[in-house]
This record gives sequence, structure tokens and C-alpha cells, in this order.
Amino acid sequence: MVFHILAVMKMYLLLLGTSLMLICCQPSKPDTQVKEPATENANTMEPNNPVTDYLHVPGPISFNQKEYLLSWSSHPSAEYFKHEYLPKGENPDHYDQMIMLEVALGNMVPMDIAKGKANGIEGRKSADAMAAYTISENQKTGEVLLDFMLSEGTGDAMIVEWNSYRYKSYTGASGQKGIMLFALSKRGYGAQGKTFASDITSNRKKYSDEFEGVVYPVIKL
Repeated sequence: MVFHILAVMKMYLLLLGTSLMLICCQPSKPDTQVKEPATENANTMEPNNPVTDYLHVPGPISFNQKEYLLSWSSHPSAEYFKHEYLPKGENPDHYDQMIMLEVALGNMVPMDIAKGKANGIEGRKSADAMAAYTISENQKTGEVLLDFMLSEGTGDAMIVEWNSYRYKSYTGASGQKGIMLFALSKRGYGAQGKTFASDITSNRKKYSDEFEGVVYPVIKL
């Protein structure tokens, strides 16, 4: 995805808190550098298209009366795990909505990671008029909440993407420490991009609150 799943290892570096300038400013493509193009059954767990459930959260994840099915997963290193969930029939290369779950093991602080991402978004504002973000912390849940919008291209090639990120500390059964990401991504394309951006601007808090109301999945590595 444009801004957050260009390549699996790039997101792992993101979660580790490295600079985001080279991550979030690339053209929008969902991990095409890493995985094969999606097939017709990419968002199912049918036998002819198995998807490994590394996090023991197979799905579906229910959100706003839609079911998001585990469509793709990756475990490129011992410290990093990633799941993507899409509504049935959704195209991962041209999706409208996607949910993500990620875990990176290591000594990381959710607010530090979120601020690193925010710094990258701040740095692209001069080239992207739609770049914007808000960041906050939920003291009750311990989650750090980051929502942001970015855009790429113009005219028919325009892609506008809004994301709601929920960062949280992770502790495994054997004591492993790390950070989790539970995220919602929404997109608008081409001529609809500006309409999409206007809708997000008007309803950002509503959409964020709706997603933040979803129970954080229980992850077991």
C-alpha cells in the first residue's frame, strides 16, 4: 500500500521507528515488490489459496456490518508478522477498505513509533497538500492513536488514502516484548479522490471513533 505497506520490510522498519520519509512518499502499491499479484481468491482462505495465520487471528474481523477476511500474511523475519484483511471480492491492488494487524518484537514504545510516523507525514506536507494527521493517547487502553491522510498523483491517477492506526504494546506468553498495530485504511481514486478527501475531512472523528470501538484482536504468536 502507498504509504504503509509498500514492502513488508519497510513497514518493519517503520514499526522500529526509523525515518518515514522514504516510506510514505512512494507511489501507491500494496506490497507488489514482495508478494505475487492477487488472484481471484486472494481474500479467502480456500484450500487452493492458503494464507498462514501467524497471529492466530484468522478472521473474519467484523467492522461496520462488514466482514474482513484474512487475505494475505507475511513473516519475513523472526521479529515481524503481518496480516491483511479485506471484504470478500475486494481487490488488494485497488481496495476501498482494508484492515491490518502487525506485530514487531523488540524494545519499542508505541508513542515513539507513532511520532516517528507523524514526522514523516509532516515532512511531506510541502509536496502533498492533503497530508495531515492527528495523534493522541488513550490512557485507559494504553493505545496510541494516529490517523492521517496522504495523496499521490493527479487526475485519473490520483490516490487519496486515510488511515487509522492503533499502536499498542505487546507481551507474549513467553514474555516476548514488542509492539502491535491494528489499522484501518480507506482509499479514494481518480476523480473521486477529492470527494473522498472532503468526506474524510468532515467525518474523520466519526470514522476514527468507529474503528477505535472495535475490540483489539487477541494476538498469540
